[in-house]
Amino acid sequence: MKRPRPSSRQGPSSRQGPSRRRRHRRATRQKTRRAYRQRGGNPITFGIIGIFKNEAMGIREWIEHYIWQGVDKILLLDNNSTDNWRDAIKDIKDLDKYVTVKHAEKIHAQDEHYNTLGWPWLKENNIKVVGILDLDEYMFGTDGKNLKQHVVEIFSAPNRPSRFSCNWTMFGSSGHDKQPASIRKSFTMRMRELGKDVKTIAWVDDIKEGGLHLHTSHVIGNTIECPAGIQLNHYAIQSREFFEKVKMSRGDAHSAKSNSVRDWTYFERYDFKDLEDRKLADITP
Repeated sequence: MKRPRPSSRQGPSSRQGPSRRRRHRRATRQKTRRAYRQRGGNPITFGIIGIFKNEAMGIREWIEHYIWQGVDKILLLDNNSTDNWRDAIKDIKDLDKYVTVKHAEKIHAQDEHYNTLGWPWLKENNIKVVGILDLDEYMFGTDGKNLKQHVVEIFSAPNRPSRFSCNWTMFGSSGHDKQPASIRKSFTMRMRELGKDVKTIAWVDDIKEGGLHLHTSHVIGNTIECPAGIQLNHYAIQSREFFEKVKMSRGDAHSAKSNSVRDWTYFERYDFKDLEDRKLADITP
């Protein structure tokens, strides 16, 4: 009786070398490194631009949020503030390393300021990737990676996009009359669906001349939807105190037609409370 020949197949315990999944990850990293070298091997410097007026209640948290999320450089455009916003941020560690402030005097000229003040700043600081984000918008990584790590992965890939777009996740007041110490930890009730408006993160060299835009910067290449692991929280109304003292009184940075739309009817319309979302609240330092 012939003995059965040993199988040439090896069981899980005797497999040699990396798994197929590990080989795929290694090949992906090698492609990313090759694409990185082909673009000159320069590190990806990630910058954001925000325009503001009378944001002393929240400006410190917004800056600290984006430093925590790995942003390299921040340009703030002061649109004629009259509050004590400078006092609110003066003792942030390494503030001058991260933040540049320019005066943007003209009203209702948001996109104009991005292009006349923001574009030269991008070039002077060798910014490779830029986001246009207001001071009530908090973009972050939801999967253990910060926003900068996601940006590097996305824009180092061989088939990188020119930009990606994320819809707003819209938050209401969560019942706060007084402005709380932390926006991110305190406003957790949101609209069930995503908001229709988007914000984009774009590869600077792909942005068309004059193409920096408050929602969707105009680019020459392709756009992808918001990648997995990234969320954009929009705290449009915050507390009743903030809404009355800031939103109702300062006018609109983009359009004169919107100067007087923020009334208590507007507040009630945007006071979303469909469900609780603590993704950012629970990881905020």
